[in-house]
Amino acid sequence: MVFPVTPKHSVENLFTSCGLRLLERLGLGWVVPMNSHHSYALRQLQRALEAGRSVAIFPEGRIARPDEQLPHKAGVQWLQERTGVPVVRARLTGADQSRLFARAGKKLRPQITLEIGTG
Repeated sequence: MVFPVTPKHSVENLFTSCGLRLLERLGLGWVVPMNSHHSYALRQLQRALEAGRSVAIFPEGRIARPDEQLPHKAGVQWLQERTGVPVVRARLTGADQSRLFARAGKKLRPQITLEIGTG
């Protein structure tokens, strides 16, 4: 699994940086720092998809609160058009409260729900 992340949050937030390093060490994922000003990370994701790897990406560019509807960033469509891989939509609720996943998160272990085929 490939996890694109916001570089600033994934480095500055102790819980996030430790959690992401743990995922990599356990062999559960590979972290790709994203930068909206450069296409290097998107090309890394493209190569990963073409190699048959799975990519977990928030198409809005960040974790939204439950009451927010954010527009999708162009990178998700760009990846899908270039690789032709199927997109499996999913929705996370509660991740906006997590100190691990969200910049404004306050809880160490919030209840997080994953719904597949929605969003």
